[in-house]
Amino acid sequence: MAVSIGTGDFHVALLRAVNVDGKKRLPMKELATIFLEAGAVDVQTYIQSGNVVFRAVPALAERLSSLVAEAILNRFEFEVPVVTRSAEEFRRVASGNPFLADGIDTTKLHVVFLTARPDATRADTLDPGPSSSDEFEM
Repeated sequence: MAVSIGTGDFHVALLRAVNVDGKKRLPMKELATIFLEAGAVDVQTYIQSGNVVFRAVPALAERLSSLVAEAILNRFEFEVPVVTRSAEEFRRVASGNPFLADGIDTTKLHVVFLTARPDATRADTLDPGPSSSDEFEM
């Protein structure tokens, strides 16, 4: 039975620290295959970054991070955190960014997606180091 996926079911997967300095080498063609085997469709990788755009029904999208991480561990024998977000979540981050109202230079604006919400106490201990003008917002 074919699954119909609507236009709103685009997602992005961000894999941490693959293809950096020759460590955790993960060919993008094989990464795309892992996503296809997990049930995603319209899979596209972006350069050698470990970033993947795909479509999936909501129930699959919720499980895809763990399915892909497990497949990478089984095939390549290393662990990689896999963070997935829907296209709608990306839109909300872009449109609701609290720093845009301050007229910040967007070339210096960074967004980080975590696998879980950090403990507020630990987040308060973040040390911006040499970038003392940096601000954090959760």
